[in-house]
Amino acid sequence: MPYQFDFTVPGITSITADPHKYAQGPKGCSVLMFKNKALRDYQFFVCADWSGGLYATTSLAGARPGAMIAGNWAAMAKAGKKGFEKQAKSILTTQ
Repeated sequence: MPYQFDFTVPGITSITADPHKYAQGPKGCSVLMFKNKALRDYQFFVCADWSGGLYATTSLAGARPGAMIAGNWAAMAKAGKKGFEKQAKSILTTQ
């Protein structure tokens, strides 16, 4: 039986997925999912002292090029849940 790795496993609080592997999107972008909203709230970054004014982002990496994000969103939307599951199974069962 394969390893169970989801939010039902005690201690699992976050899971990452790489759209370039699972949905064949452009490299350089990852998805980070949290078990609940309270955990995600700690990932916001705000800098009030920046010389360009107030800077706030919802990611640890800061700003990313819009084309990369749009390309990954399109790849994920096209693949859908079934596409992700099929690709993940293929990756996990490779000998």
